[in-house]
Formats: sequence, structure tokens, C-alpha cells
Amino acid sequence: MKSSSRKRWSGIRIAAVAACAAFSVAAIAGSRYGQPSVSIAPDSGGGGIVMGTLGGVRNSASTVERLMCSITRNETTSSAGVVSRFTSVSCSARDVNGVLASCVSNNDAHAMALDGASNDSLIEFHYNAAGKCTSMIVYESASLERKR
Repeated sequence: MKSSSRKRWSGIRIAAVAACAAFSVAAIAGSRYGQPSVSIAPDSGGGGIVMGTLGGVRNSASTVERLMCSITRNETTSSAGVVSRFTSVSCSARDVNGVLASCVSNNDAHAMALDGASNDSLIEFHYNAAGKCTSMIVYESASLERKR
């Protein structure tokens, strides 16, 4: 085989591999996050993990499921001119079976994570047995159910 033939076959192989990769990515892009809208996974220590899509809860035929988080930020200035800032986060959820989970936090990083939430976000929060939020994650993805 001549050198130019090898280059041509090599180019065809590269194109074939690229086409296969493109098709596999297209298949992944169509995936969807589905039911349940709210998932609560308690752990043996009294804490747990909550995951839910806001759009899924809103679109659900269930009147039981709930998912909410709120952020409160206060800033005060003392008579001496000292500025004090306070952040409070509160999240709660109820799944289709009526299981409840909630947590609170004064961690500004948790509030900043929730700042990125939209009506179509997936919110995941972790909580301990004392009801404190230990982790807060907000996902945005085309695979999430959109609020109708």
C-alpha cells in the first residue's frame, strides 16, 4: 500500500470514530430526569439526602409533594459603624409518601448555591440528625423537567 492510500484510510477511520462519538453524545443529550419529583433518602444516623426538581413538583399530579428553600440575608450597622451580616437558609421537602425532611443553615455558601436556582432547577440538600444543612447543590440541565 502506498503512503497516500494509508493516509486516506487513516482519515476514513478518524471520520468513522468521530461519527460514532457524535451519535453517542446525541443519545446522551436526550436523557431526562423523571419521577419521582422529590426523593428523600434518610440515613441510619438520622440525616439524609433530598433531591427534587422544582418543575417536576409543580407539574406533578400529586398534591402531597413539596420542595422549597428560602434565603434570608440581613445587614445591620451599629452606632459605632460596625457592619454585621447574617444569612439564614431553610429547606424542606415532602415526598409522594408524605415523608418529610428539612434543614436550616447559616452558611453563606449554601445561600450562594441557592442563588443559582431557577424554576427549573434540581435541588439537592444533605442534612444531619440535628436538622442542619450539611451540603447544598443546585443542578441546571437540559435533561431536567421544565415547569409547564
